[in-house]
Amino acid sequence: MAEQKNIMSYETVALDDEQSALVILDQTKLPYEVEVLHLTEQKDIWDAIYLLKVRGAPAIGVAGGFGVYLAAKRIQADNYDEFYTQFKKAKEYLDSSRPTAVNLSWALNRMEKVVTDNKDKSIPEIKELLHKECVAIKDEDVWMCRQIGEYGLSLIKDGDGILTHCNAGQLATSKYGTALAPIHLGRERGMNFRVFTDETRPLLQGARLSSFELQADGVDTTVICDNMASQVMKNGWVNAVFVGCDRVAANGDACNKIGTSGVAILAKHYGIPFYVLGPTSTIDMSIEKGEDIHIEQRPAEEVTEMWYKKRMAPEGVKVYNPAFDFADNELIAGIVTEYGIARPPYTESLKEIFKKKAEAEAAKRSESGTPKPAPFRDGRAFHKRRAMNEKELRAAVERVILSELAKIGEPYVPVMSSNRHCHLCQADVERLFGAGYRLTKLRDLVQPGQFACNERVTIETEKGRRRCAWSALPATGRR
Repeated sequence: MAEQKNIMSYETVALDDEQSALVILDQTKLPYEVEVLHLTEQKDIWDAIYLLKVRGAPAIGVAGGFGVYLAAKRIQADNYDEFYTQFKKAKEYLDSSRPTAVNLSWALNRMEKVVTDNKDKSIPEIKELLHKECVAIKDEDVWMCRQIGEYGLSLIKDGDGILTHCNAGQLATSKYGTALAPIHLGRERGMNFRVFTDETRPLLQGARLSSFELQADGVDTTVICDNMASQVMKNGWVNAVFVGCDRVAANGDACNKIGTSGVAILAKHYGIPFYVLGPTSTIDMSIEKGEDIHIEQRPAEEVTEMWYKKRMAPEGVKVYNPAFDFADNELIAGIVTEYGIARPPYTESLKEIFKKKAEAEAAKRSESGTPKPAPFRDGRAFHKRRAMNEKELRAAVERVILSELAKIGEPYVPVMSSNRHCHLCQADVERLFGAGYRLTKLRDLVQPGQFACNERVTIETEKGRRRCAWSALPATGRR
């Protein structure tokens, strides 16, 4: 093995803006070789994501954000439309590399929002805003992982035995990880755990990666074959199971690395709590259940040839190699996010998680100096004679939407107008409420120069139409 510093001191994914490069650890070489790659070409970045040189839902999202920013830097365009056309093509290209992991499309959509929200700015200004956004995605990932670690740590105690599947540690994120975050955070505080790491066939992420980083962090780590999980549970060595996730459906079905479903079934049989740990960006409220999640099929060679000196299956034999399966929600004791722990029934608790997220983000905007909206009378009529600027109007709209969503418990977002005075697009929706919320149609509720007061406004959602008793807002202050 090549001489190396502790793997925990490396950055999993980073941006070298000066060299216009995505910097990653090549995880296909671990643990025997630590190789840092500097990728400047979009094809190389696409390959790195597809070939799992960079892997783990959060890390893939960060890499996607950096990757599409680097693509944007190279775009030579004379006008916005030309720039956006080339940007969209680059975004869709990267998005095709891993279709199941929702964080990749989430990060790329977030970057696209920067472009579509700033049509009035120059191309250099848009590129600078894209740079800030991709850096923010990584910074938020570090914060998110630590929060998940704090909540997860509340579920275990010093000396516990924990079983994990695949790798949802620091090597899958910017820092700490998701499923392994409580363990790394506990180590910082002097706690000790016994961790059993499934090897995770066929790509051995548990044997190669989880055991590597856990051992480097001083954790008592034991690698087991996937088919040994039942025995270690039966022996009484496991107090909890922690796994990550690539996509969670609205009903709590959790899609993760192939083999996760079997581990969840075993844990249920032996009465061991099975926890899924992941950011809210992996929760896809537009997908009703696990069966609706598209499962990526991987090359047969990963099963028959990879890791072997000689092929270990006869030529021509059929191979079934799905990258993921999903744990049914009734097998899951809790879904740990950066905004708390969701418990069954998940159709309700996940809504509460997104409500907490919306409230936290609204509070953050308020603290950062966003003007407070004028008061509403009984949540309905809004009387104001002077003209509102766009920032004030948006703040007022957001406040009403938050209030009305809380009243009706609706997991989708209301439709607002798309005119120049009151603009709330899908990108705004995801920023305000998270990836689980989306628009179904666009309707102009307020026309420029009009003021509608004391009216009942139709809200359209994925589940149909609802009526909410609040007024439309003034576009110019006219009555």
